[in-house]
Amino acid sequence: GVVFILLVIVELSFFGMRFIDVRNPDDLTSNPDLSGLIEHLKQDDSEFRVLDLSGELVPRIANHHGIKLTSPDFLFHNHYVNIMHLIGPGVPFGWTKDMIQKPEILGLLATKYIVSEEEIDFEGFELVKDGNFKLYHSADYVYSKLFYDVEVIEGSQKRVGRLAEIMDTTLIVEEEVPLLQGDGVGEVSLVEIGPHSISLSVTTDKSSMLFLSEVWYPGWKAYVDGEESKIYKADEMFRAVYVDAGSHSVEFRYEPGSYRIGLIISLISLGLVLVFFLLYFFGKRSKN
Repeated sequence: GVVFILLVIVELSFFGMRFIDVRNPDDLTSNPDLSGLIEHLKQDDSEFRVLDLSGELVPRIANHHGIKLTSPDFLFHNHYVNIMHLIGPGVPFGWTKDMIQKPEILGLLATKYIVSEEEIDFEGFELVKDGNFKLYHSADYVYSKLFYDVEVIEGSQKRVGRLAEIMDTTLIVEEEVPLLQGDGVGEVSLVEIGPHSISLSVTTDKSSMLFLSEVWYPGWKAYVDGEESKIYKADEMFRAVYVDAGSHSVEFRYEPGSYRIGLIISLISLGLVLVFFLLYFFGKRSKN
């Protein structure tokens, strides 16, 4: 066992560290243009993602500064690949502006900014910061939104094919949802967001579907006014919940079954250790 542990340490020290960048992320952003751009992004307190076409705002730097990227790191699975194919051919590991054929779909991924060393002319994006690294902004991005019309479509390819046509007005789902009342007016505001929970405030004059630009993933649960509510897979890979007319608090929480099982096992183990300690302690006292 000891020999195995030593071999692992040697492997990590002499071989694995070649693939692990241990430099301070601040040292990687010494370029004043990139540093200024990052500071500009950090001043925006809304929830959004950034598409980096420069290749310089890598995930390690972005994560260090609390910036979320629109990239395959978002979550690489089949549904994500389908969305990427809709935006442009292939799944980009080093996107260029010429690969993006439908930039309007980027808004669905909550892409508010694009970083590029080249000038771009994507509809809906305007230059807000010039320099060696140019920053483009879009007001059409969506992180959360209320929909009053849905379309049920079976088959991934059919859903993706229809998405670009109706994404602004209609939510695409895979199964029937509760009956909606038609055109309505509402407002959504983000209250709090963390790694394992997202809280929103919703006000709507009619029943609607609340869309959230976060990946649908097992283990996440939704609560509307404290009551658990079904999370529907919407627009191929995102989350949506049904809300009645009125004002509501909506919370998404990550509560996987494995976490509960692990917690129960840990509590049982702690209890057994405590019982063993008490038996040992009082048994020793009785002998004395």
